[in-house]
Amino acid sequence: QERLLFSGFLGAGNSGDVFEAIYEVAGVGVSTAIKCIKTGFGGETASRVIERLSREKEITSSVSGCPNIISTMGMGYYLGTDEDPFHETASGDLGLRIHPFLLMELGNGTLKIPRPKSPSPIGGFSFEDSIPLMLQMIDAGIALSDAGVVHRDMKPANFVWVGSQIKLADFGLAISKVPRSSGSEVISVTGTHEGTFPYMPPEALGISMESGQSGRSLWNDRSDVFSMGCIFFELLTGRPYVPARKLEGAIQIHMDGKLWQSARRLLRQKSVAPELMDRYKLVCTWIGRMVANDPRDRPTFEQVKVGFRSLVVRSEPV
Repeated sequence: QERLLFSGFLGAGNSGDVFEAIYEVAGVGVSTAIKCIKTGFGGETASRVIERLSREKEITSSVSGCPNIISTMGMGYYLGTDEDPFHETASGDLGLRIHPFLLMELGNGTLKIPRPKSPSPIGGFSFEDSIPLMLQMIDAGIALSDAGVVHRDMKPANFVWVGSQIKLADFGLAISKVPRSSGSEVISVTGTHEGTFPYMPPEALGISMESGQSGRSLWNDRSDVFSMGCIFFELLTGRPYVPARKLEGAIQIHMDGKLWQSARRLLRQKSVAPELMDRYKLVCTWIGRMVANDPRDRPTFEQVKVGFRSLVVRSEPV
């Protein structure tokens, strides 16, 4: 006999709400995170939601061999009503509704980056503390690239602490160029602007930097590199690389063409020990390449790893 014992709310994401729960089989319980998706919203049927969640599970499982990507334990569904304390249904009736869920590894909190404290314009982690986080995130990015997956929603809130490791989670918007049993996906997707605006690259916002026009959204295998570059900038400064809360604002900031100049001025204000300054400048150079407007000018995750590997070697005492 299997049972799910909900014990608390963990947070809401782009594609569902996440709870802490005990997954019990034959009297033996395991603490898990459970991602539930409501049915009935936006005209989606239960079968469509289950299909979407199945795709997320398959994509996550394809990369969960990486120690810096959250692992999945399975999926299923439970029946609930409007009286369900954890998940309301879409309608006002008291009929049972299907609530699909995904069982995942339970973390102990998302990545929280310190914000600037007045009068300093700079927050974030120290340079020394940022490097191990960056290296773990790069490993997650390499695993995605190797599996042909584009996450499409890389941001600090989607990196979860599991013990002393940081792991990438929430593959609800991910796409894959590898055909899967739940449907064949393509590496480039056009259409709606899905993602989190301060971490989305120009092409995902539909911006053509050559023409200065805004059009359809396009994701590719270098889009996640841009998002991770934004996170690296935020780790060091405590500020978002793209300071916008709405789509229109993000598009305008990109089209102004002055993002990296402003970011570089902030990075120069960070307090770094003199003996680490050369290495800090190297990291800033890599961040600048990662957030290049043209995806063709961005490095691969593997190239970033090589650049950072030399950084780690140089940090060893001589």
